[in-house]
Amino acid sequence: MDGFRDAVSVCGFTDLGYIGLPYTWDNRQPEDRNVKVRLDRGLANADLLNLFNTVKVWHVLTTESDHCCLILECSCVAQRRNRKKHLFRYENMWRRDSSYVKMVEMAWGAQDTPTCLNQLAANIGRVSRVMQDWEKSSFGSVKQELARMRSELENVRRQLLHSGPSRREKQLMAKMSELLSREECMEKQRSRIEWLKEGDRNTAFFQAKSKERARSNRIMALKREDGSVVSTQEELEVTAMEFYTQLFTRQEMLDPGPILNCVPTKVTADMNNFLLRPFTADEVKEALFMMGANKAPGPDGLTAGFFQFHWETLGPSVTGAVLDFLNGGSMPESVNSTTIVLIPKIKNPQEMKQFRPISLCNVIYKICSKVLANRLRSCLDEIISEEQSAFVPGRLITDNVLIAYECTHYLKRKKGKTGACAVKLDMAKAYDRVEWKYLMDIMLKLGFHDTFVALIMRCVTSVSFSVKVNGHLSSVFRPSRGIRQGDPIPPYLFLLCAEGLSCLLKSVGPMHHSRGVRVGIHAPWVSHLLFADDCIVFSEASQRGADRLQEILETYNRGSGQLVNKEKSAVFFSSNCDEQVKQDFRRVLHIDTEALSDKYLGLPTAVGRSSTEAFDFMATRIKNLVGTWSGREASCAGREILLKSVAQAVPTYSMSCFLLSKTTCKKMRTTIANYWWGSSADNRHIHWLR
Repeated sequence: MDGFRDAVSVCGFTDLGYIGLPYTWDNRQPEDRNVKVRLDRGLANADLLNLFNTVKVWHVLTTESDHCCLILECSCVAQRRNRKKHLFRYENMWRRDSSYVKMVEMAWGAQDTPTCLNQLAANIGRVSRVMQDWEKSSFGSVKQELARMRSELENVRRQLLHSGPSRREKQLMAKMSELLSREECMEKQRSRIEWLKEGDRNTAFFQAKSKERARSNRIMALKREDGSVVSTQEELEVTAMEFYTQLFTRQEMLDPGPILNCVPTKVTADMNNFLLRPFTADEVKEALFMMGANKAPGPDGLTAGFFQFHWETLGPSVTGAVLDFLNGGSMPESVNSTTIVLIPKIKNPQEMKQFRPISLCNVIYKICSKVLANRLRSCLDEIISEEQSAFVPGRLITDNVLIAYECTHYLKRKKGKTGACAVKLDMAKAYDRVEWKYLMDIMLKLGFHDTFVALIMRCVTSVSFSVKVNGHLSSVFRPSRGIRQGDPIPPYLFLLCAEGLSCLLKSVGPMHHSRGVRVGIHAPWVSHLLFADDCIVFSEASQRGADRLQEILETYNRGSGQLVNKEKSAVFFSSNCDEQVKQDFRRVLHIDTEALSDKYLGLPTAVGRSSTEAFDFMATRIKNLVGTWSGREASCAGREILLKSVAQAVPTYSMSCFLLSKTTCKKMRTTIANYWWGSSADNRHIHWLR
């Protein structure tokens, strides 16, 4: 298979994915002897992908053959539908025009000074419309102007075959150079490339990266709950909206009382005084400039870079309106409107649950949320339990990895009459299932002041959603639960919600499923480990321990809305566990997977004497990063930056916990060397050997 992958990479082929069943061959043997794999697949090079707008591969069942039939569907024209209003998007290349800054200053200065978020949003909307009109009337289309300029330059040069460059030719070349710089700026913004700060003009690489990202995010077809498959744009939008409308609907019969009874008060009076002190202009400016300038914009189409670039002009008005909200004002729905974009979790997603919903919020709202997050973050270390290591200053992800590895190693070597186990729990749609009532109640129980809790809840509950599917927005709907991935403050709010599970396990668990495990007689007991929604529970491997753990998870579900995904959860038993005990434990928890090779926080939980096999995934990950269609379009200088900034950073996390074998390091060096010495957009090299 490695040879096949190398051949695909050398030929510049890209896997086209599929629609339909996840396999193409079935040996049609009964029960345990049955094998289904994806043997057949469609591959294409960059030329074909540039030639057709849409390329689909359908897996179609056949009655005679044990292989599926592959149908390749190519279309040069996108699906027809009613044309929607063009969505405004701020472009960084506008700054290169000499009249741009003056246009923005005049548009902003012609309006009254806003005193609240509602007025600020209205003023920003008017400035956006002015910029949109200016783009059409003055700035123009870069690609059309570039094509016209190339044609004119060619005509001029035809007339001067036997003489040097004329003044007109020099003028055209200067204008073309500026247009090419604008095009590079535009394509770089669309490519979402963060690691390349400055470099030579490499528009082909940016275009390839944009097309590659658009292709991977494009939704060809979706499977509904009834098993039917939809592929038209209208049906895709309806399916996505219905799924998230149902997901963001609150759970009936919520009972957070049993959880709250286990949660102690941790927020002191000094913490509340710190959280409630008057907000300042410096905090607002700091929050804005902590954001990535070119991150995807919200519904208003403006990036954080727009506000950062024009801070001297917009700063006083933005600061005043944000402080008005933070010091007791309201949060308008227009400011807190959010677009949900769907990012695939796996290759070839077929169902809505296989997408990760990322919320694109307006920058004005994100400033408010970021200011609150910065304050809350400084208090988390004294509030969040030591078992939780995510997003808390001073705590590292590697702490949990090393503790989990040591505990798993202990289970492998455990002896005696009493068995133990490690249960890896996967929370289904953890952020999306957070109940607003539970969030408010646990913040109050932890000791947060009513005023601060009300301010947080105004940010959480005033949201409205629309789902973007293939560039088109669905209808707007209002949720009744859930916090957003993409909003600055929800990661910290989720830690407060997960504190309920941690308190349940520590206060109720030891009485029924032991105190956990300890790797030595002088070592502390470890009952569970948390990293945001990733949880490992260490328990006594017995019927009693399984029953009580199941009861704790059901209590947590009834009180918080969190639901364990049993299909993705796994359990690992110690070496002294009886087979009947294992079956009974898995039956009670409804967890079928018993896997030692499963990863925790991206690293293997068990590494034997030879770590080569456990870390083979790193060489593959580097190959996937540098061997893509866009990676092959990079120039020599671009490849150098890509290798130094991205490829060589891949093993850093693993090497901070484990010593990698020489074989693993050699595989990574080989992949990097093959990419560096391979052909690039501007040169071809020979891989010299010593």
